[in-house]
Amino acid sequence: MSPQIDVSAKMQDIDFIQDYYLQSRLCLESRKNSVLAALGNNKNEDALVAIGLETVRFASPDELRIFFDDLISELENLVKLDLLSVTEGHIRYDFATRINNNNQDPITSTFITLLSNSRHGAGGVSFGQILSAWVDRYPGNTDLCNKVNTYKTILDLRNWLAHGRWWNLSSGLPVHTVEDIHQISNDVLQAMGLTQHFPRQSTPMSPPTTEG
Repeated sequence: MSPQIDVSAKMQDIDFIQDYYLQSRLCLESRKNSVLAALGNNKNEDALVAIGLETVRFASPDELRIFFDDLISELENLVKLDLLSVTEGHIRYDFATRINNNNQDPITSTFITLLSNSRHGAGGVSFGQILSAWVDRYPGNTDLCNKVNTYKTILDLRNWLAHGRWWNLSSGLPVHTVEDIHQISNDVLQAMGLTQHFPRQSTPMSPPTTEG
């Protein structure tokens, strides 16, 4: 029997992260409008100071708009990384709990083999190996395979965001919005039969599959 893998189950629900993004963006948009109104034609100094900004930072309303657009862009990058890393957390948690529960299904058998071949325990099993296991184990489930493969296409973005964005992303990669990332992440979790809401079932569900 495989050794128990330590898990925390502290991953956030991706819908909560999406709600956090929407509310945060609304707050930034509202603040931008308040500052623009305070600037006006005569630069209402008192109104700006009251909301924590000074007119000397902005020579014009256009500079202020750029400032807030940059804030929103940074928020989007942070939320994209959060969505992608949390989705990985849910998939890795499922990997661990299937092994811990010794589930009797094809994907768990593959996971146990991956763990047995790893020199560094569960941490030595790459995320790519776990994703590929789903596709390799259930080639007849077209919906599952398509959604896993689609999710794989955004992992370059995840690596770029997680490692400081110090290199240029390939110009051929599509530009994904926060909504795109949320949808792709939700799709792959649902295709794997994973629930995001805790407490989880003691035995994770298996997707309806046709084993090839």
